[in-house]
Amino acid sequence: MQYRQWNKVASSTVIGVILALANFSTVSCGGSKNTTTPSSPPPGSTSPNSPRPVTSSWVKDHYLPSSSYRNRCQFPRTGQNPVRKVPFPDQRGTMLDEMYYLRSLTKETYLFIEDITDMDPAKYNIVQSDFSKHAVKMEEYFNTLKSTKTTASGNLRDKYHYILLSSDYYKRVLNTPEPSFGISWVLFSGSEIRNNQTYMQIPRDLRVRFVESGSPAAEIVAGSPKVKRGDKVLKVNGADFVRGTSSELNAILSPDSTKYTTVVFQDVDTNQEKTVVMKAKDISRQPVNVSKVIEAGDDKVGYIHYTTFATKNSDSSFNDAVKTLKSAGVDDLVLDIRYNGGGYLDVSSMVGFMIAGQSNTAGKTFKQFVIQSGLDPRYKYLFHNSGQDETFFSVPRGESLASLNLNKVYVLTTNRTCSASESLINSLIGIDVEVILIGGTTCGKPYGFVPDDNCGITYNTIQFAGVNHKGFGAYADGFIPSASTSNTEAKVKGCVVVDDFNNQLGSEKEALLAAALKYRKDGKCPPLPVPPSPPSAISAIASSQGQVNESSPQSNLKVPDDPFYDEDLLLVPLD
Repeated sequence: MQYRQWNKVASSTVIGVILALANFSTVSCGGSKNTTTPSSPPPGSTSPNSPRPVTSSWVKDHYLPSSSYRNRCQFPRTGQNPVRKVPFPDQRGTMLDEMYYLRSLTKETYLFIEDITDMDPAKYNIVQSDFSKHAVKMEEYFNTLKSTKTTASGNLRDKYHYILLSSDYYKRVLNTPEPSFGISWVLFSGSEIRNNQTYMQIPRDLRVRFVESGSPAAEIVAGSPKVKRGDKVLKVNGADFVRGTSSELNAILSPDSTKYTTVVFQDVDTNQEKTVVMKAKDISRQPVNVSKVIEAGDDKVGYIHYTTFATKNSDSSFNDAVKTLKSAGVDDLVLDIRYNGGGYLDVSSMVGFMIAGQSNTAGKTFKQFVIQSGLDPRYKYLFHNSGQDETFFSVPRGESLASLNLNKVYVLTTNRTCSASESLINSLIGIDVEVILIGGTTCGKPYGFVPDDNCGITYNTIQFAGVNHKGFGAYADGFIPSASTSNTEAKVKGCVVVDDFNNQLGSEKEALLAAALKYRKDGKCPPLPVPPSPPSAISAIASSQGQVNESSPQSNLKVPDDPFYDEDLLLVPLD
């Protein structure tokens, strides 16, 4: 594949961004809402009024350009793209046109194209009566267009292949407020997968991972937040959550802004029951959830709990936090990205600058892409020292960013630290800023892609790998905290520490933060703790913004997707 071909595909994307995703559970297409309603196809696939596909027969390893099929849709949309504010380009086509589009797009751009055997898409060409069912069938075909090979460590080479309904993707880009209690959940008990959905096993043990600031769950009652990290759900609207089967259990996972929900928690501090009454409200993600100054002897240490790079205000919120810490005169920074699944790589680049400053980053590469043909000289990104595209970000274009000008940073990580978070770690290491990892091995995602909206479905297939200023990007198994005194590729100097759900994020008693402060003081790691209630089987993560399928057996509640997990987005400078 020639560079020009790849660039042409990248330039044709509806919203012009690159997305990289790790370990994301695909969205249940039937449960989502569209920004517009695609029109119905002519009745019956054999109707004389039915459109004819561009290609009527398959010839192995023979491909027309993807542009031959683009925007030819079984269910063409009306209206306009809510991000770009231009009409949708959809025209009447066929399901087979959409499949041939994916086939050619894969041939033109897929990083692991050598792993793909060309197969006739006709066996998947089963025309559906509505768009949601159509999206499910398109996903089935799309899932055949990926590598099934494994790495040397036994992990799947491609864990990042997924779709979203484009309407849902636009909501992410625009950070559209949605009904929520503001609770991010962690499942301590086991789970099982049936029909590509994850269900909680009984007895259920669902606890609070963290609470969004300013949300209903964060409201202060008698001097304490209603809900705290580590609280365990016992009852929902009077129904037994741990073993029950009542439909009332859905209320905790599908917030309703028109009703009050009564939840009995086991309080993390007292182990006693407490009753909390909440009503969901429309909220957007708060990227900086906690920002504070910690007195450490004669020094001041800044702490930022940063949850996502993916919202429109993710740049300005970090910039504001840095301004506050800088004015307080902090000497060091502890950056808590243990649950930060990623977001805009542009914002990751900005955060890198805001940590390291101009002298450390000037003229140096944040990330460079490797595509099918090798290292791509056209896609080499420097650290951003000012605001970028105001369509996607909130610091005004060209406005200088604040910076702490640090040569060292302490980073708190778990296997939920992914994508843009890992790019930040890699980029800082690449410019010789000392990174001290405290916590667990990160998720391992050095890949990315251009999210491609075709006919109302946004497809994401690996199209590039990324390397830092020194050319390193081989962290497919994650960055590993190591007691070694020096970094060795993906092993990064630091301490292995078990995530602590018995203390609040930002508390100096919380295990990861306490370990960072200790390491800063004496250069030593604490003994590996054995917490009273270790998350021994964290097999799924939920979010209160997810959905529960009420048609499924209520004894097996579906674990909803976390909509802010593991995504990298990068604005592409279009030619």
